[in-house]
Amino acid sequence: MYTIKILSDKDFDRLPYRRSQEALGVADPRSNTAYVRYVAHHDLQKYLVDHEFEHLIEETPTDE
Repeated sequence: MYTIKILSDKDFDRLPYRRSQEALGVADPRSNTAYVRYVAHHDLQKYLVDHEFEHLIEETPTDE
């Protein structure tokens, strides 16, 4: 099972991943969880969620 969490700027900036304060998303394949920064544009939000999900399911992880 995979989990996608959309977080406020404040919550996203507190994530314990490198460069999270400047990223729009991060995927953690160890926990099968992706974190996406909330943006107020529907199409961009969908793209970010899709992008981080792709990181979770790729054969060789390229994110955190």
